[in-house]
Amino acid sequence: MPTITSPLADEHTERAVAMLNPRWSTWVLQTMAQTPGEHLRTGEVARALPWLSVSLVSQRIARLAQDGLVEAATHQGRHSGYRLTTAGRSLEPVHTSLAAWSREHLAHTGPLPQAEAAEQTLAALRNRHTLPILQVLRDRDLVRFGDLKQAAPGLQDAMLGLRLHQLQDDGLVARTDGHRGQYALTERGRALDPVIGDLTVWAHRHIAPANSPSPTAVALTAVRTSARPTTPPNAPAHDATRSAATGRSTVHVAVFAVTFSHPGDTLGPGPATPTVAGPPRAGQRR
Repeated sequence: MPTITSPLADEHTERAVAMLNPRWSTWVLQTMAQTPGEHLRTGEVARALPWLSVSLVSQRIARLAQDGLVEAATHQGRHSGYRLTTAGRSLEPVHTSLAAWSREHLAHTGPLPQAEAAEQTLAALRNRHTLPILQVLRDRDLVRFGDLKQAAPGLQDAMLGLRLHQLQDDGLVARTDGHRGQYALTERGRALDPVIGDLTVWAHRHIAPANSPSPTAVALTAVRTSARPTTPPNAPAHDATRSAATGRSTVHVAVFAVTFSHPGDTLGPGPATPTVAGPPRAGQRR
């Protein structure tokens, strides 16, 4: 298995996904990014996204402003519109990474705008408990259900099973046959690792740490799981929080001790660069 170089996701990554996930957010951000330095009013953004109502665009801008990605601008003491903050402008490489994964690993019937592709990838990460499960699986070839349960204390069997089924339906996780089946990332699932890494790097640069625990906070804990014989004496050393000795060696995995929830759990993903194409038709499964 190749050496893992992408940073481990943490509470910052979880918050980043929650901030970027609500449907149409990427469309709004990329519309505003096309006029860097200019102030756009809500109506101007809505005209660039004619399939959205002005009120919905207003809601998205307000949410993005609350999250520090958009700010109100003034001219001669009067409100003159909105513009991206430094954090919002710096999302361009993250959007590119998200879109590239979707284009390479998801089935599409035609050209796909970047915002649509990016939001489809975010949709694969948005569900509660998804990131912690992916983090455990990324460092091991095969993981038993009980090991995943240990890595997520407090997560009920039914919810863990539901999330694993969803990840299998999305083609990110595969299960071996047999009564004592084990789980592993598919090629598609492993390809998400650098994307999550890009999200994590951006989040650490632009999302301030939470001052106090909240329902959306996620605590990280180091969970050690052992396989049969121990690592050979001459094996190379690894960082204790993310070493991944494969096969029959001892494994150390940094994972979430889970109680988090996504503010955007009930919101779907959205589309891409407005100049390329519009969103899927109403009712189309995303």
